[in-house]
This record gives sequence, structure tokens and C-alpha cells, in this order.
Amino acid sequence: MSNRRTYEARGSVRGACGHSHVTLRAAVACCEKDANGCASLGGGAYSDRVVTLRTPGNGWDELTPDEIANLESEYMSARVRKERGK
Repeated sequence: MSNRRTYEARGSVRGACGHSHVTLRAAVACCEKDANGCASLGGGAYSDRVVTLRTPGNGWDELTPDEIANLESEYMSARVRKERGK
């Protein structure tokens, strides 16, 4: 098993997306794609998928919108620091 954390779109009804996303953004985009696909079916269809985080040894944890925002903020801060270091 990898020591890297990964993300996945999961729902109790729709199930897991089956992807092991390396970035949070990819997992959010996967959730959005599923939501749009379900909505396009009409008749009130919707996706129950949410972003989950897999930490080695701890399994899957559902992320709240606040946790997603914090992770995105950390990502952007790290990216700025990296660009400034060049």
C-alpha cells in the first residue's frame, strides 16, 4: 500500500467513482461531473457522492466543505511558496 493520501468520490447510493485521485481538485471535479450527469437525467435524479480522503492505515473519511476549503487553501499556499522559491 502506498503512503500517499488519495481522494475518491463516494456515495452510499451511487457508490465509489473507482478512481484514486491524487489531487483534491480532481476528486471535486469528479463529484461535479457525476452530479451534472445525474441532473441531466431529469426526474429529480441527483448524485450523493462526496469527496473522501484515504489516509494509509485509516481508511476512508468523508470531507466536509470546510475541510475541502482548508486543504485547497493549504495547497495554494504551498504552491505560492514553491513559486517564490524559484
